[in-house]
Amino acid sequence: VSRLRKSAGISQKQFAAKLQCRGMDICESSLSRLESQTRRVQDRELLILADALGVTVATLLKRD
Repeated sequence: VSRLRKSAGISQKQFAAKLQCRGMDICESSLSRLESQTRRVQDRELLILADALGVTVATLLKRD
């Protein structure tokens, strides 16, 4: 998520706001934990993340 967000030129604050507009209840610190993989992602959130980043869920699930 972090790599995709950064490549889109979006700050964490902007991305958190984008996710909130899509119905995801997340603050900047929760997004930071999500990006550092210390916070689990719920199924519904995965769909919102993919939509906000303009990628498929499969893209988010790929390991680098």
